[in-house]
Amino acid sequence: MTLKQLICSNQWDEVKDQLLKYYPDVIDAIQTYEELFYQLHFWKEYESDWKIFFEKREKNDFVDVKGKVEVISEDGTPETRYTIMEFTRWAVWLGCEIDPDTLKDYSEPQIIAHCMWEMTFMGWDEEEIGSKMDELAAILNTMSAEDQKPSEEV
Repeated sequence: MTLKQLICSNQWDEVKDQLLKYYPDVIDAIQTYEELFYQLHFWKEYESDWKIFFEKREKNDFVDVKGKVEVISEDGTPETRYTIMEFTRWAVWLGCEIDPDTLKDYSEPQIIAHCMWEMTFMGWDEEEIGSKMDELAAILNTMSAEDQKPSEEV
């Protein structure tokens, strides 16, 4: 089942309840989320090999929304790769299948709520999100390769 199929087969009130449960700070933007929910019904989705995958952090109730894809590595062995989804075009989000474990562990309204929050994390439209991605790329371009290495955990 794709994200768009989930959105089209669920009711806004149930999604809103989940948004407010997990992200209470969105109360001031809840009308905008509602408008987006209904707008997404009419968006054309793009097919994708990526699946939407949820990983719950053990320290709190935060859900990490990731893209997940199965590939064959150069040596011919199967490999799972993950990516952040914040900068993904919304039409691609809509065309992504939901990972079976995520479907099993979360209700449909929960999945939609977490995805909508993640989709809008960097902005309310793709132009704004693209602009933030350009800003991030510019910052990375000014950093040395040494600065870009992950720091060691203490």
